[in-house]
Amino acid sequence: MTNAAFMLPDSLMDPDFAFDGAVELQAARPAALIAPLSSAFDLAESQSPGHGVRVAHVALAVAETLGLKNADRRTVFYASLLHDSGVAVAELPPEVDPNGGHAAAGGWVAARLGLDERIQNTILASHERWDGAGRPQGTAGGEIPLEALIVNAAHWAIEIAENPESPLKARASLLRVHPRDIAPMVGSEVAEATTDALHGDSMWTGLWDNDLAALLAGGVSGDGRASVKNVERIAAALGDVTDASVREAGRSARVADLAMQLARRMGIAKSERRAIGVAGRLLDIGQMGIPRFITEKPSILSLEEMELMRHHPGMAARILEATPGMDEISMWVSAHHERPDGRGYPEMLQGYEIPLAARILAVADSYWALRADRPHREAFSHAEAREILEAGADEHYDADVVMMLETSLGAAAEAAG
Repeated sequence: MTNAAFMLPDSLMDPDFAFDGAVELQAARPAALIAPLSSAFDLAESQSPGHGVRVAHVALAVAETLGLKNADRRTVFYASLLHDSGVAVAELPPEVDPNGGHAAAGGWVAARLGLDERIQNTILASHERWDGAGRPQGTAGGEIPLEALIVNAAHWAIEIAENPESPLKARASLLRVHPRDIAPMVGSEVAEATTDALHGDSMWTGLWDNDLAALLAGGVSGDGRASVKNVERIAAALGDVTDASVREAGRSARVADLAMQLARRMGIAKSERRAIGVAGRLLDIGQMGIPRFITEKPSILSLEEMELMRHHPGMAARILEATPGMDEISMWVSAHHERPDGRGYPEMLQGYEIPLAARILAVADSYWALRADRPHREAFSHAEAREILEAGADEHYDADVVMMLETSLGAAAEAAG
């Protein structure tokens, strides 16, 4: 079924050429996954990737100065990573208090990731101030959890330290800070510990370490054993957050389920199908970095806006390639908008240069995109979506994968109950 106009050298004609049959999910602890994946929330906040990790680095230094126990440090670590994650949530779930703003939404993100109520409450209070002038509840003094005050202090420090014009000037500015300058924000105890931590050489030498996420995650206790289930659970949670970011509930699950059924019919082993399912869940996390005026535009995108939208696979891939055990998944996600005719993006790969997993994900993703309402059009019917995919076989999509669509949809619906 391959279009003769797109014939490739024999070395690339094997459908499994670009798919490593040994790909399997690797066991991991939650901290090792959530730390690098938190960069998706940095994108949503228009921060540079790793912002949340750097906040955690400073916060943990303050926690150490205060002599906090391991359980308290674990709370500080996760709350630092996720303190502004609620910015990504465009459609608040019904259980989230709309008056809580993005802090309450951040608590929901933490709950979805399986983190305990103490971490959720710390995130909710992470923008409160000692003097009562914070948000969303305006609590003051000892009513604010100590861990939340630490996160607030670390966030303040990193906002200054990340000055792109002059990092050295930013450091000098922070070293001149007196505890009384920030005591109204975080109280005298945390203010003194923060200024002490900022004078530590190890805090500064580690701040821009490329392995900072892994180093911090390695010091977290209380996460239990590494497991593949952790990977699938956290991917599912981040998929749900992405859905809330782009206002399309359940999309990531539908894409993942259909992709796994397509993979099954393409003869891919169960362990490898699980990896494809994780990729389906994480496929669009890069869209958190796309401005909402583009993702929610009620008309066709301009060429400039389309070019910005085309950045999302690369954004997602950079996050995933920094996550343990996701090297292959990052390549699949990066390539899910490539086309067999070489006219896709971002690398204009052709035919079987595109990994089989990416070709499968492309069909699953496109089908459910066609079946959903968009700001500029209504959803297509199943028959219309199938017709569009079949018309694009060989050029837009792998024809062999498209052939498996109908039976795969049936199997996915049956598996979902």
